[in-house]
Amino acid sequence: MNDINISLNAQDYLQRMCPVAVALDRVQKSSTTISECVEIWNHLGTDLENQPTAVRTHFTKRKNMALGPCHYLANMLDHRYLGKVLSDAERSQAYDHLKSINEDLVPFVMTLQCADSGDIFPKYMFMDTFLKVSPMTWWNIACQAITAEDANVQTKLRQQMLSLCSQLFSAGATTASLKEYFRVMDWSTQNLETNWEIRKQLNLPLCSAT
Repeated sequence: MNDINISLNAQDYLQRMCPVAVALDRVQKSSTTISECVEIWNHLGTDLENQPTAVRTHFTKRKNMALGPCHYLANMLDHRYLGKVLSDAERSQAYDHLKSINEDLVPFVMTLQCADSGDIFPKYMFMDTFLKVSPMTWWNIACQAITAEDANVQTKLRQQMLSLCSQLFSAGATTASLKEYFRVMDWSTQNLETNWEIRKQLNLPLCSAT
């Protein structure tokens, strides 16, 4: 290719869009939950850290549109993540959302965030072995650790926690906001295909979602 500007421009777009394409592929899997969606967005933000301010600004805007309190709460309740990537503001949103649903469950979620304490949930349940267990399977076992002086209250709390987890972990992630990211950066499907062709002409390696 004789035009160096086109070459540099194509490589620049590739660096921006390859992480987005990988994130989109992960989010639109049928098995991806909203708790995992938080992790994917956070990872995408890390991949775009070295991009221009305008790109990072658009990313933050779209992330805030795509994620909300229920996503953050699901991420906190997921034993694989425990909300470790969340900011204080995002955790605050999650707790406010939980209070609006059932304030009695707040102490259990707070204790869950201190996985090493063992105050309510046994420490062995946070071992690496359990990372392969689905969140609902984990909670079906973990809820047995929720106790109360009154047997009826105890049963009710367990049922309420399981009901909440069932709703959060059965909700599939949406890809709408990630797809919108392409539009923000003026990348239509036609433009994307054109630039893939440019990449091939430059003999650049194909990016992979694995």
